[in-house]
Amino acid sequence: MKKLLIASLVIVLALAGFACGGGGGGGGGVPVQNQSPQGIWNGSFHSNVTNGTDIVSGVVTSNELRLFSASWGGQYAGTGSVSGSSFSGTLTAYAPWGYVFRDGSKIGSVTINGTVKYRDSISGTYSGTGDNGTFSLAYDSLYLRTPSLSLVGGNWLHQSDQLGTVPWTIDANGNITGSSSGGCVYSGEVSIVGIGVGYSCCNAYRISINISSCGALNGNDYNGLAFLDDTTKQNDTLIASVANPTQAFTANFIRQ
Repeated sequence: MKKLLIASLVIVLALAGFACGGGGGGGGGVPVQNQSPQGIWNGSFHSNVTNGTDIVSGVVTSNELRLFSASWGGQYAGTGSVSGSSFSGTLTAYAPWGYVFRDGSKIGSVTINGTVKYRDSISGTYSGTGDNGTFSLAYDSLYLRTPSLSLVGGNWLHQSDQLGTVPWTIDANGNITGSSSGGCVYSGEVSIVGIGVGYSCCNAYRISINISSCGALNGNDYNGLAFLDDTTKQNDTLIASVANPTQAFTANFIRQ
């Protein structure tokens, strides 16, 4: 396998689904106001080992984060904790298809620490998979679009070296069906991420995929997050980032 030269994308995972820490202590102190990391984020990370910089994107919900680089396919997922404006966590990093991280692993662990400003920025440091460095992310107001199964419904097409040509159909109930040019069969579902009882918000969708007749990609437990983006017009791109215990993939689906 090729060595992944800039492997520390992991860092940004820090935002993924952080539980809130405790409030103020006793003695009449003012409770700490935790800064929420929920949102869609874009930015970069810089490796102290390779001196390289890469561009990343991701989505964070109340209990999960998925961060990825569309250019090379790496993915990071995890949970952590937020106390005031500080966050920390241990995240799982998945190397791109056909690559490994600098320490030789395909799946590794990364620790992160940093500062979050609500719907503004996240920055900090990361360490793991043979790398360490810094990262900086900016909030994207794309997150504030109202979610709807009708928006993600329809016919979609993805093309990549890892997955081949993959057409998906998502029906009105969020059910996913499709088969790739290589004979792989896809089924699954997409649903709106809820942030409270009886309430959902924002441009984030939970997605689960089953893959069969597909050799090494076979699996019935790919789970992750998706959101709608704009390539040439509004909501014409569905970005899905999923993983199971042994591998992961991120795919951009274009509306047909």
